[in-house]
Amino acid sequence: MIIKFAKIATLALLATSLTFTSCKKKDEAQPDATQEQQATESASFSERTFENTMDIGEQSMDQTGMQARPAGDNGIQLETDPFPSGGTCATITSVLTPAGSTPNTATGRQVTIDFTPTGCLGADGRQRKGKIFITFERPSSVTGNQNPFNIIGRTVVITFGTGADAHFVDGVKVEGVHKTTVLDQTIFPTSAAQVLAGLGLVRNHRIEVGGAINAGVISGSARLTFPDGTTNEWSANRIRRVSATVTNTGIGGNFSPAIDRSSINVRLSGTQSGKTRQNNTYTAVTQDIDAERLWFKMCTMGGINFPRLTPVQGKITITGTNRPSVVLDYGSGGCDNQYTATVSGQTFNLTF
Repeated sequence: MIIKFAKIATLALLATSLTFTSCKKKDEAQPDATQEQQATESASFSERTFENTMDIGEQSMDQTGMQARPAGDNGIQLETDPFPSGGTCATITSVLTPAGSTPNTATGRQVTIDFTPTGCLGADGRQRKGKIFITFERPSSVTGNQNPFNIIGRTVVITFGTGADAHFVDGVKVEGVHKTTVLDQTIFPTSAAQVLAGLGLVRNHRIEVGGAINAGVISGSARLTFPDGTTNEWSANRIRRVSATVTNTGIGGNFSPAIDRSSINVRLSGTQSGKTRQNNTYTAVTQDIDAERLWFKMCTMGGINFPRLTPVQGKITITGTNRPSVVLDYGSGGCDNQYTATVSGQTFNLTF
């Protein structure tokens, strides 16, 4: 039972740029929002890049046989594409993790996604090259093909190649660590008979992003290096809560649960911080309370004829060094592309 979230990549900080349309009178002075705009754009780009990496990792785990191999089975390769639309883009290889690494070689796996040194164009329109490495524990008692992103207690660590294997997305070099811990999961009701009336799922992940990992602890900041040599630095520690309706697609009384994608809801809370390409630092906080958690739900709008996860409620407070805070407010739950930004007592209408 797999849920993928490619389109939450922007975390609501897909919040375009802060090109303000003031709710005040036109002749009133507007605040200089340059640094706030830079912080929003920096957080948005970083979020999109690292969350997209997680989505690629989740999809690579779905490939047939990737987790179900016996302890001595190394080096089997699959030609496949870790993007939803199909095609061939990357080679995915699963092996036992190297000696001395964590997880250990007895129970650990390392999956390598190789976009090759010359790169390839994914179905999402982004050009990638280099390698992504994914490590996770797979106890010897586990049977069947199980995605570690969906197993309670499992931790999945994503890192990136260096040197000739360095990972680039649209010409931007990606460095750092993305760690996902599956905190808990609830599926209800529990009997197959009750599923016919609809079944629910709630899953909680802790998402951590930084520059390095030591004994499971993330430290420092991830880094994005642009072709002109400027860099974004970014770190994050958040909780992602996923809920959805599950229906029984089994035939003849068989129990085969499937996610109703139109019902998916995602709520995010926590902190992120970083440094913009202009060397300005910032923090962004979403409180873990009902009134402020970022809420995404499936919406169809803007001329797009299929539903996608869209921020519909919640607040982010962005604070730069020696700058006033900006509060982004995504509304009260309706499907639209509107939100507001409040800075220095003025509120501005924005769209994404």
